Amino acid sequence: YQGLDYYVMEFASGELLADRIKEGKTTREELEDSADFMGVLHRALETKGLPERDYARSIIEKLNTAKIPQQTIEKIDSSINVVIESLEGILKVCNLDSHPRNRIVDEFGGIVGIDLEIDRIIPVTMDTANLLDQTTRISYGEKEHILDVHLNALKIEVDRSLYHLAYLNSVVIRALEIYSQV
Repeated sequence: YQGLDYYVMEFASGELLADRIKEGKTTREELEDSADFMGVLHRALETKGLPERDYARSIIEKLNTAKIPQQTIEKIDSSINVVIESLEGILKVCNLDSHPRNRIVDEFGGIVGIDLEIDRIIPVTMDTANLLDQTTRISYGEKEHILDVHLNALKIEVDRSLYHLAYLNSVVIRALEIYSQV
């Protein structure tokens, strides 16, 4: 509107996906729908002109706020590039900030995204890691399946083993980024 972009959605009541996971009420279908929803948005949103997230800088900044000994931070800083480099060649998409606290399961069982950031680009596996790896209630096999659902929603051919490795490295990066929060 008048040269500005707005995100508009209808009012929906429901529960945060994070609460449903914590209470053991979430279903595999809800996670699949969430992953499919992400894939549809990742496919549709334009990335042109958006900056790429600087993970090394973000990790070091966050660790510095967590009162971790400087020597430990320096060790992480000197070794994190190998993990970040594994994400080279992985499809880059708009950051949807897809963690379960930003997803609502509405009263009809649909998935509603809230707080979509879309301000920078990230490897597609980062949003999958955000969705699945802030809880221990989802088995690794289920996580692999949900990653595949997400990749299928993109409607592109990918090397699954490369994307599964990128997903695992995305989990490492996200863990280091949110360490100071948890």
